[in-house]
Amino acid sequence: MQLPKVTTNAELLAQIEGNSLYNDLVNQLNKDFEVIGTDVNFLATENPLDLFEFLQEVITQLLEKHFEIFLNLLYRIDINEHEIKTIIDKMETDTEQQITFIILKREWKKVWFKKNYS
Repeated sequence: MQLPKVTTNAELLAQIEGNSLYNDLVNQLNKDFEVIGTDVNFLATENPLDLFEFLQEVITQLLEKHFEIFLNLLYRIDINEHEIKTIIDKMETDTEQQITFIILKREWKKVWFKKNYS
């Protein structure tokens, strides 16, 4: 089985719902945020779009007020820091949305691989 390729938010959210990985994804996000010492709690009762929007709000707060914690999150989730730096340096209007997509996509990959290869 091959990891489905996703390039947009809509594709990612459809994959999350279609593969029954939503609860696993929420648990993985909660685990990673707990490890870095935040009190953020994602709820499995939200739908994937609400989850994306809430994660984007959290990322915005971390970027604006707690950049060191944001960097710890990237390290914990195993995100390429250079990729994020490139997005931040461009200072586009959808910077937080792009970063949220990258984070959610990486977390989704983790749970997808665990489900399919554990």
